[in-house]
Amino acid sequence: MSSAELIRRIPQMNVLVFTEKRERSTQIRQFFQKAGFKSADNFNLGMKASDLPVYDYYFIEYHYSSHEVIAEIVENARAKAKFGKRPIFIVDIENEDSQVDDLNARELFPDFIVNSPINYGYIDELIKKSFNLTLLIEKLIAEVKGSQAAFIKRAQTFTGTYKNRMLLNMTLEELYKAKDFMTFKKVYQRHDKSEIMPQNLMAYCQMVEKPKAIPVLELLLRSKKYLFKANLMLAEIYEEAKQKSKQQTSLSKAFENNPKSDSAFYSYLTFIIENNEHSLIHNMIMKRFYHIGITPVTLNKMILDIADTVYKSNHQFNKEKYRRFFGQLVITLKKRVSMDKRDELQGYINIFIARQLFKQGKRYKAKAIAATCYHRFLSERKVASDEFRVATFGVLAMAGEVKLCVALYKVFDQANLKKNSPQLLQQSMVHFQKLNKVYQWLRAQKSADENRLQLIKIGQTYPYSSDLNYMLLTLTLKGKNLMKNPENIKQCLAIIHRMERTNNTAGYENVMSSVEQNKKILIDVLLGSA
Repeated sequence: MSSAELIRRIPQMNVLVFTEKRERSTQIRQFFQKAGFKSADNFNLGMKASDLPVYDYYFIEYHYSSHEVIAEIVENARAKAKFGKRPIFIVDIENEDSQVDDLNARELFPDFIVNSPINYGYIDELIKKSFNLTLLIEKLIAEVKGSQAAFIKRAQTFTGTYKNRMLLNMTLEELYKAKDFMTFKKVYQRHDKSEIMPQNLMAYCQMVEKPKAIPVLELLLRSKKYLFKANLMLAEIYEEAKQKSKQQTSLSKAFENNPKSDSAFYSYLTFIIENNEHSLIHNMIMKRFYHIGITPVTLNKMILDIADTVYKSNHQFNKEKYRRFFGQLVITLKKRVSMDKRDELQGYINIFIARQLFKQGKRYKAKAIAATCYHRFLSERKVASDEFRVATFGVLAMAGEVKLCVALYKVFDQANLKKNSPQLLQQSMVHFQKLNKVYQWLRAQKSADENRLQLIKIGQTYPYSSDLNYMLLTLTLKGKNLMKNPENIKQCLAIIHRMERTNNTAGYENVMSSVEQNKKILIDVLLGSA
C-alpha cells in the first residue's frame, strides 16, 4: 500500500486526546479533524482506560502528576491492540525542564515526543511520518495473510539479520508478546544493540541470567533517558548478589526519578528499614508526599505502609530506635495537618506501635495503648478514619477485647476498606475470627471440670483480656472439683491478678466490681471448705 492510499484512508482513522485543560484538548482535536480524521475524542479523568476501544492515534499531553492515568491508557491500548493494529502514540512533554516529567514520559516508549507549542502543520507532519511504520505493518500483515502465528513462524525460521530497524523491533515485540523467549534471544543476539529499541533491551534483561543483563542496563543508563526501570532492575540484581552499596545507589536513583512508583518506594523503604539507614527516611518520605500530596487518604496509607514494612522487618524497634527513624518525620507531618487532627494522627501512629509491641511479646503495654486509642478517638460517635478503626479493631482482637471489637465492627465501612486497605482489613479480620471462635467456645462451656487445660491455654494466649478473663474465672469457680485440686485455686488467683492489672486499661466500670465479687466467692469457697 502506498503513502497516497494511506492518506485516502485518513477519513476512517480516529484519535484519542488527553490534555490537562479542556481548551487545549479542543485545539488538538481540531488539528486532527482538519487533517481529515473521522473522529477525535477527548479522554477525561472520569473514564476507565480499560473500557476504551483501541484508537489509531493517541495524543497525550504528559504531566507527571497524571502518570498513572497516562500509563494505564498506553498499556491498555497496546495490550488490546490485535495483531496488525499498532496504535501511534504522540506525547507532548509540556514541562521539558523537569527531569521527572521527561524521563517518565520517555519510559512509556511513545512513537513521537514533541514539545509545545504545536500547530496544525506540526500535527500533519507527524501523521505523515507515522505512515512509514503503518506501511511496513500493512506489508507484513499482507505477507502472512493476517496470521500472527505465521509471523512468529517466519521469525523462528529466519536466520539472517534484519536490514530494516522497524521490522527488527516489531519482530522482537511480537515474539515477546507470544512469550517465545528462545527465538527472541536468538534474534536479539544476531543484531547490534544500537539497532534495538529500549523497550526490547529491557525485555531482553527480564529473560536472561542476571549477569548478562547488567551491561545492557548500564548501556541504557548511559543514554541518560531511561533512568527509572533500568535502575530498578539493577537494584533487584544487586540485592540477589548481596551488593548492598550498589543496591542502595540503584534504588535511590530509581526512586529519585519516579517517586510516585509503588515498586520503587516499597523497595527503597524496605532497604532503609532493613539496613538501619534512619538518616534517609525523612527526606525520602517527604519527596514522595511532594508528588502525591498530603491528604487524609495519602497520610493514612503512608503510615500504614511504613508500619507494615517495620512489622515485616526482622529488627526489634525500641523507643530510641523509633525516635531515630521517625521522630523528625512525625514532627514534620504534624505541622502539615490541622491542629484538631494532630492528636488523632498520633493515635493512629500509636495503634501501629501497639501492633509492633504485640509482635515483640509486650502484650500488656500493647493492650493499654489500644484501649486508650479506642476510648479517646473511636468510642461512641467520635469521627475517625476507617483505617484507624480497623487497625485498632485488629490490635484489640489480638488482646482479646470482644466487646470493643464488636463495637468497632459495627461502624467501619468494610466495602471502603476492601477497596483502599484490603490487607489491613484481612489481617484484622483474621485476629477477630480467631478471638470470636474462642469466645463462642467459652460461652458454650458450663464449667472448667472437663477443659481445664484448654482454659489455661486461652489465658496464656489472651492474658490481659477483660472479657475472656472474666469468663475464665467464672467457669473455674463453677467447677465441681475446685477444692479437690490446689491448681484450680492457683488458677483463680492468677486470673484475678491479671484482671486487677488490666483494670486501668479495660474501659469497663463494672470490671473492678466483678473482680471483687469473684474474690469474695473464692474466699467464701475456701472458708466453707475449712
